Amino acid sequence: YPLLGLALPPTPPYSLDGRFSRDIKGQRTVWHYDRFKGRVGDSDLAGTASVETGGRRPLLRGRFVSRQLDFDDLAGFIGGAPRAGGGETTNPELAAKAARNAARTRLLPDEPYKLDKLRSMDADVTLRAARINGTSLPLDDMDAHLKLDDGLLRLEPLNFGVAGGDIRSTIRMDARESPIRTRARISARGLNLGQLMPKVELAKDAIGKVGGEISLAGSGNSIAGMLGTSSGTAAVGMGRGQVSNLLMEYAGLDVQEVLKFLVTKDRRIPVRCAFGDFTVTNGVMGARSLAFDTTDTIILGEGNISLRDETLALRLRPRPKDRSLFSFRSPLLVSGTFRNPSLRPDMKRVGLRAAIALVLGNIAPPAALLATLELGGGKDANCGGRYAK
Repeated sequence: YPLLGLALPPTPPYSLDGRFSRDIKGQRTVWHYDRFKGRVGDSDLAGTASVETGGRRPLLRGRFVSRQLDFDDLAGFIGGAPRAGGGETTNPELAAKAARNAARTRLLPDEPYKLDKLRSMDADVTLRAARINGTSLPLDDMDAHLKLDDGLLRLEPLNFGVAGGDIRSTIRMDARESPIRTRARISARGLNLGQLMPKVELAKDAIGKVGGEISLAGSGNSIAGMLGTSSGTAAVGMGRGQVSNLLMEYAGLDVQEVLKFLVTKDRRIPVRCAFGDFTVTNGVMGARSLAFDTTDTIILGEGNISLRDETLALRLRPRPKDRSLFSFRSPLLVSGTFRNPSLRPDMKRVGLRAAIALVLGNIAPPAALLATLELGGGKDANCGGRYAK
């Protein structure tokens, strides 16, 4: 930055080999770095770059490609740092920053962007990556085009292949004033449900295509600040598919069925549809409608998610459709924070006898739960029916 005025985020150690040259045209000088290749952190990187000086602001142009990109190596762009340890390539400064981030109770990056640096240069950079490692989701085929002009930053597009589908987005950050005003539009199509939850054993064989739309606008000088003030809409949905019967019986707290499938074999049941529709106001996502409908169970949801406080406050109400005598039919509470979420039955709604039976269920036969009789099954409802209101 002191030499050429380039406001680049911190990077892990790198090693690049290319052809370096310079052109001088009057007051302007263009530094070229052509046909380079090498590594940045744990990512391979190749391409061409140039820096033009002598104008109102330095101009960085770049065309970069990567066969295998470590997502951690992009952390500096959102105020984060690569993870330390586990073979990750980093430096002492970034390792210390990663340790501080790991000790935080919050998840969203709150490192402020430096406004003076965002206003000090212009840029026109593209990045293509065939495969992306280091995330909990299967990502590939990244296509990003960043333009920075006098403090106005645009990512058009910022696209990823995700779980067999794709996420397409555009992001606009106006740093000409403080706080930064940000608008984001994100569209997801064709994401495979099972691949979205690779670490959830009961979900690995799930079948279904997930899609969604997000449109948000907020003001803040960090990712946390932008989301914490944002307003807009967010929606996600899935058509027909299949999920683990055991997963749905857990959701319905059907103890008899859970025990049966634990000692025999799980099976998949059809999903009729699933969707969540949220309004976002000043950083709080309120559920307008939230439902998950299978042939065995309808789950209806209500509540909110706070992007401002990073807290969850949702109540899920399972309505089993079978006639099992052992379904609690109690709401499930989704609470806690983004970093430490919690899912538990609403004991106030279950009642004392049911709460005691639930505890005994771990050490006693199903007969210990006879007090929790289910009086009848739910009914099928088409997606978008009255049950979703």
